[in-house]
Amino acid sequence: MNLLIDDLQLQLLLEKKRNYIGKKVAIDTIIAGISFLLSTFTASYSNIFNIENSGLIIKTIFCLIGIVYSLKIIYDIAQSYKNKYNHKILLKDIEGLNMIQHNHSLVAIKNTFNNTSNKFLVYYDERWDCKLFPNYKTIDTDNEAALIDYIAADLDCDKRKINCKYITSRIQSKYSYSHNENRIYNHRLYEI
Repeated sequence: MNLLIDDLQLQLLLEKKRNYIGKKVAIDTIIAGISFLLSTFTASYSNIFNIENSGLIIKTIFCLIGIVYSLKIIYDIAQSYKNKYNHKILLKDIEGLNMIQHNHSLVAIKNTFNNTSNKFLVYYDERWDCKLFPNYKTIDTDNEAALIDYIAADLDCDKRKINCKYITSRIQSKYSYSHNENRIYNHRLYEI
């Protein structure tokens, strides 16, 4: 799938969702918190500089730090369960920024009755007022098989005799008379 996304729109989306991205609490964070608490509660500190009870004061400070850290871990776990934002939702949000409004597959059907011919099947489209290759909406999965089915049905021929080959794709902006605005098109060219 090709996406055409404005850099500024992507930056704005990521800025808006930054508090939801990467906020899952890993098991190693929980283990680190428990280990820190166990080590501070079981440790004994000797007095520093012969100050009475300085070891107890240091132990109390470390225990308070461990308790605050553990409370932060518990808060983060609660927030991660409440926040269901994940990579799949982020991908959908990014796909929603896609400026391509129409994905079309153009099918160039070469005249194979004459080996030296460079003629292709076209039809006249009144809305565009020009001749066009047969074209179909591009589908996301197995587009070539779908094109073969469409061509076989439209031309009433055996689909087993049709070979479809991808040639190129091009993204372009064109004025849409039916919508009275410029639209972004992604045209894929196939040859049959």
